[in-house]
Amino acid sequence: MAEITLPSFGVKSLEMFLDGADSPLEMLNRSEVIVSGPVALWNINIPLALDAATAETKRAWRSVLVQLIKLSNNFKVAMPDWPGNGASYTGNNPLVKGTGQLGTSLNCDNVTVSTLVAKDGDYLEVNGEFKVLTADPTSDVSGNVTFNFEPALRVAPPDDDPIDIKTPKATFRLLSPRGGWLVSKPDIYNITLIGKEWFSAT
Repeated sequence: MAEITLPSFGVKSLEMFLDGADSPLEMLNRSEVIVSGPVALWNINIPLALDAATAETKRAWRSVLVQLIKLSNNFKVAMPDWPGNGASYTGNNPLVKGTGQLGTSLNCDNVTVSTLVAKDGDYLEVNGEFKVLTADPTSDVSGNVTFNFEPALRVAPPDDDPIDIKTPKATFRLLSPRGGWLVSKPDIYNITLIGKEWFSAT
């Protein structure tokens, strides 16, 4: 397993969606019972803007794509729609406070006291997992703060693990072991990254 660094790129568009684990179970009377699954994963579809790519850029992308067909390899993406931390927070990054935390909230410390440290809808990265905040997190007078988010944590992060609320990235693998590119005249390079959030329980 290796993290493959992507060359710099622009995007033509972005499709990102959360693939939840809930399943409806239809009963004989046509009512439904929702069976909740434990893991929800992000999916991404990014057509890259490489119309004016240099020969060096094309070589770099060819190298990356053939390495990513090994689905044990992964890549990180900063969301193109991310304008930055919604609260313009510039203090210390929060640290996980305590062990064994799972679910859709996380207790942290180490932030500026009595401060709004992010905004509802902001992105957050913790222990390699990518989340979206569902409430405004404000610290208390001791610098403690609780983050509420979706989807739920898959693995409990260790104590004092840093939380990235300034430059969060999501980690993906290719959706299938197929990597390639389309060349059309006049020398236009077309590449679309289709990925599923990388998750290994080991």
